Amino acid sequence: MAVQRELFVIMPFTEPWSDGSYSFIRRVVPLLGASQGQLYLYRADEIAVPGRITDQIREALASADVVIADITGLNPNVMWELGYADGLGKTSLILNQNPGSSPFDLGDRRQVAYHMLPTEDDEKRMLRHLIAALRVSDSRDKAS
Repeated sequence: MAVQRELFVIMPFTEPWSDGSYSFIRRVVPLLGASQGQLYLYRADEIAVPGRITDQIREALASADVVIADITGLNPNVMWELGYADGLGKTSLILNQNPGSSPFDLGDRRQVAYHMLPTEDDEKRMLRHLIAALRVSDSRDKAS
């Protein structure tokens, strides 16, 4: 039986490009196929359980195998959540439509650049990075 692996997405929800970005992510994840086991992809606005949103986000970050962070626009909430995930030692895949806009502390982090209207090349690049992120997550799990 395949183990379910969680991919938690942190990103702004209200930007004009947000829905397109999340659709882009949802198109790429199935390309992983069964070789990566059962994957559960979600973001905070899809959590239906009553409770404090901030607590639920912290719990989702703590339980995620990989955090996918779209830092396009440098949304303060997304930046805080990425910092929290980093503090937990989580494997993060960072997406950004404009990597050159990254603040100093993220300037040396590998980021997957993509277009506002993602291309097939963007999908291939993200898929390659997502496969690598899942491998890193696996090796961290085995080491602990």
